Amino acid sequence: MSNKLVKFIIIITIILVPLFYFPITQEWFQFNKQILLAFLILIAAGLWLGNAVRDRQLKVIRSPLDVPILLIFVVYAIATIVSTDRFASALNIYGAGLPSFLA
Repeated sequence: MSNKLVKFIIIITIILVPLFYFPITQEWFQFNKQILLAFLILIAAGLWLGNAVRDRQLKVIRSPLDVPILLIFVVYAIATIVSTDRFASALNIYGAGLPSFLA
């Protein structure tokens, strides 16, 4: 049941993220969509981990995209570490249009 729920959350994420915004915030598009995406990912990851704990078996599927994603993560981590303002680099406080480490 929880596998179907995780798949449903992924489908809902694909549909809702392009359409989602709060008209009461200053940043209409980027921030609201990031919060929705993070919230849905946390719910799906929690369900996935809960299912793995319940079944006492963790299934991780490897793909050819694992290495490029890991390289991007490492580059962002190094850029955040060598940045003059690590906190701003990690959170994209000033919103220069560039993605941050946590985003």
